[in-house]
Amino acid sequence: MVPDRSGAGRVVVPKAMVIAGTWTPVTVEEVAFRLTDALVKVVQNKGAPGADGQTVEELCEQWPTAGPALAASLLDGSYRPGMTRRVEIPKAGGGVRGLGIPNVTDRVVCEAVRQTLEPVWEPTFHESSHGFRPGRSCHTAITEASQPMTVTMGSAEESGHGTQQERSRSRGGCAPAMSRSMAVVAT
Repeated sequence: MVPDRSGAGRVVVPKAMVIAGTWTPVTVEEVAFRLTDALVKVVQNKGAPGADGQTVEELCEQWPTAGPALAASLLDGSYRPGMTRRVEIPKAGGGVRGLGIPNVTDRVVCEAVRQTLEPVWEPTFHESSHGFRPGRSCHTAITEASQPMTVTMGSAEESGHGTQQERSRSRGGCAPAMSRSMAVVAT
């Protein structure tokens, strides 16, 4: 964790800003290498067929030939995602919600990309970030948000932000003008 220099006590600089430039680029070769592992994950998730009608079981049967062909298409740049099947799911309060179901091959490619990128980028996310992260959800965000927050406030001079006059000068003197305009609105 990066030390807090803001004086607010809870604000920290995201780790991504600290370690930027220390990672090696991710390659398509790494994605192609992970296709079989990705297929295993897609099989575990099951799921409905996409627009092409191919099931997870059918892709597994064809994998000895489909896997190397998919890897080759990724490596030579000819891979193109397939069509997405659109279904409507009824909502509890009435109405419907649209859902796009990609074909199984596209799910394998997406999972291989996730398996390749996640170890690189996951450590760079702020620890309070909960969206679409492993082991985190809206429930963990609510739990964290409900914890008591400790805020320590130092003087403006101690925090490095200066006095109001100094901050006003650095912004071209707009703070006093803003105060006058707010006073006019308030009267």
